[in-house]
Amino acid sequence: MATQALTRKVEAPSIETWMNFAGDIQGRARVDVPDWSRTNLVLDKHDLRIFDARPERETLSFDREGFRLLDHESPISADDDLAVEAARYLQSVAALLRRESGADLFAFWE
Repeated sequence: MATQALTRKVEAPSIETWMNFAGDIQGRARVDVPDWSRTNLVLDKHDLRIFDARPERETLSFDREGFRLLDHESPISADDDLAVEAARYLQSVAALLRRESGADLFAFWE
């Protein structure tokens, strides 16, 4: 009698949560964090499950999934004053985004 291999799909670790997505927007989207009353973005709450994508990181595509997982070494440490070092951190993230996406619209951080 031949044996048949059984395969079992192992589900990646996940959490149940909710996330706001942009709803209807009148005109060009505007977000004003200090004065939210000037924001024309309507947020719609959606329940969802978030899976650990790290095991699939090499197969992820920004064009297909809308994100990628990248390594990034921060130029600042936990001992640094974040208020002082924020600009340097943002510059390092902008450089990573520029390198990985080919985008050039991160100049406002420089």
